[in-house]
Amino acid sequence: MLEAELTRGEAGALIVSHDRRFVETVGNRFWRVQRGKLADCDDPEAYFAEAMTAAV
Repeated sequence: MLEAELTRGEAGALIVSHDRRFVETVGNRFWRVQRGKLADCDDPEAYFAEAMTAAV
């Protein structure tokens, strides 16, 4: 229900999720916390690529 409401464009939310498909479907801005600050990512693929690199 949340996904449907968000993609309809009648609601907004700051979402923290581990569900990659959900993030790619509903997200239109992407951030990650890096060195105590928010860092912008251009798209979900860039975000996940940076996250996987940081995890190693």
